[in-house]
Amino acid sequence: MASRSAGANPERSRGNYTLHEVAQSLLEPDCRPLRRILFDAATAFADVRRLQILRRLARGEEATAATLGQELKMSPWAVARQTDKLMRRGYLRSRETTETAVYRLAETFKTPIHAALWELVRSTWKSRPLHTS
Repeated sequence: MASRSAGANPERSRGNYTLHEVAQSLLEPDCRPLRRILFDAATAFADVRRLQILRRLARGEEATAATLGQELKMSPWAVARQTDKLMRRGYLRSRETTETAVYRLAETFKTPIHAALWELVRSTWKSRPLHTS
């Protein structure tokens, strides 16, 4: 199986596997837990919209989905999808108000690997606009 070898065989991992194939290989029983952690942590930064959200929240201010959408020029659907992915990976937290969810960066991360990748990504940011359009 090609996807299994993407995560299990280092020689085969140099091939052109899709993200889906690599993700599927991580579900195999012989896949090491470290590979799963690395994949979980790194894919948080695999989409420019997630990076925009993280960068906006890195200012230290909480934001609602509507605020994120307006400031970052994202649809409500895109904000919901990307904040959900960041929350599952442990980079965001939310609290419910009477009207909507309010998002903020996590104070602590799922693993030291998550924290190290966050610091690496954050250290590369320069002062530029947050939207791509």
